[in-house]
Amino acid sequence: MSRNYSLAKVARQGIKDIWTYIHQDNPLAARDMVSRIYAAFDLLAENPNICHKREDLTSRNVIFWTVMPRYQVVYTLKKERVYVVRVLPADRDLKTILQ
Repeated sequence: MSRNYSLAKVARQGIKDIWTYIHQDNPLAARDMVSRIYAAFDLLAENPNICHKREDLTSRNVIFWTVMPRYQVVYTLKKERVYVVRVLPADRDLKTILQ
C-alpha cells in the first residue's frame, strides 16, 4: 500500500509527545499507541471521508478522527491526499489550540 498521507511538523511532534508521556509509565503501551496512530493514518488515507468536522471547535477546513477515546487526529485533504495537521490528546483545549 502506498502511503497516501503526510504529516505536518507539529503533528510529528505531537506523536513524539504522546510517546514520551506514555513511555514514562509503560514503554510497550507507548509503542502500541504510536502504532495505532499510524494505523489510523493508513485507514484515513484509504477512507478519507469516514470522519467528521467539528464546527464547535473550529471554522477551519479540518476533519477529526479519534484514535481510541484518548487522541484526536486533525487533518485536511490536499489534492486527494490526507494531510495530518495535528495529533492531540482529546482532553486538551482543542478549540484554543486550533485557533
